[in-house]
Amino acid sequence: MRLAAVLSCLALLLQACATPDRGPPAEPTTGPPAAAAAQADLLARAQRATAERRWHEAVLQWEMLTVLDPRSASNRQGLAAARERAAAAAAERSAAGAAARRRGDLEAALTLYLKALAADPENAIAANALREIERERARRLLNQHARSLAAPRE
Repeated sequence: MRLAAVLSCLALLLQACATPDRGPPAEPTTGPPAAAAAQADLLARAQRATAERRWHEAVLQWEMLTVLDPRSASNRQGLAAARERAAAAAAERSAAGAAARRRGDLEAALTLYLKALAADPENAIAANALREIERERARRLLNQHARSLAAPRE
């Protein structure tokens, strides 16, 4: 029985050695042409996002382009311009949100603050204002609930 197992293992080893060499593995498809195509695609996306005023997406695309080619002055300029426009759009929407909040229009304020964060997710003014509005809403709901519990029942 043991002899049969040893012979089986030996036969498998010999068969593995007799398998023809298939050569080196195929070259990956990523190389200079693929990298250039990827950069061209990123550039088109960055330009489209910029044209459509989708500032956060534009910033992300320009950041990727800058990482791929940090020496490119046009990539660095595109990134700087997109960041500047994103910050300006967020500031403008935050200011409009603050005005809506002063008027007492919380729904419009929420929408404007969310749009500010869509342009620039790092905008602390919009994020803090949203937190304050939610605290205010929660406080109002608790007060309403407390009044309804305290009201005499008929």
